[in-house]
Amino acid sequence: ATENDLVASAWVGRYKMKDVNNDGKIDASDRTFIGNPHPDLTGGVNLSVGWKGFDLSTYLYFSVGNDIFAMYKYYTHYGSLQSAYSKDRRDNSWSPENPNGIYPMWATATGESTIAANESNSSYIEDGSFLRMQTLTLGYTLPKAWMNKIKFDKIRIYGQISNVFTLTGYSGLDPQVRTDDGSVILKTVTWVQTMVHTVCHVNLSLELMLRSKTRNENLIILTIK
Repeated sequence: ATENDLVASAWVGRYKMKDVNNDGKIDASDRTFIGNPHPDLTGGVNLSVGWKGFDLSTYLYFSVGNDIFAMYKYYTHYGSLQSAYSKDRRDNSWSPENPNGIYPMWATATGESTIAANESNSSYIEDGSFLRMQTLTLGYTLPKAWMNKIKFDKIRIYGQISNVFTLTGYSGLDPQVRTDDGSVILKTVTWVQTMVHTVCHVNLSLELMLRSKTRNENLIILTIK
């Protein structure tokens, strides 16, 4: 240890590293598993309701209990992009004026703590639980009396919204991680992400049924969407 390593003030505002094996020193032997990428429960729920010719339906998907390694913070919070830092890091770093900061003392790209920037630690781990409304659909089916006049069995007009909302405590863009490192899909490590966009669709569904006049049987059913 250098003389500076023994000065307590040199460590103020930095992370505290745990002596996992209790041997009185911090080294590679103190590495351990942190976080769990496997959710305790995943599932989906379909809900629908109808009234006269109208129908409303939605699909909700959820994941509970998994952790995400928010690797994007390496670029946005710890100086990997040279002097570019996120507003979150700027405003929530420890300082004498902000003793309750959740990040280590803010330094320049060359003075950043190697522990904060280059060593995997628990500050990268976040709860990845979320609830997402995947789809929301509103439709209207034209009355049967109208269909008989134009020889169609069914005409339904509907609009659908995808990715309506997501409820989560995760700080990144999308808790449903889809990141490819070139060889495998790392489902719980976020490097660079794009935002999940809300998409709207308007559709028309036509159903034409041709019947046999002699046997009163359905011969052809044609559906166009």
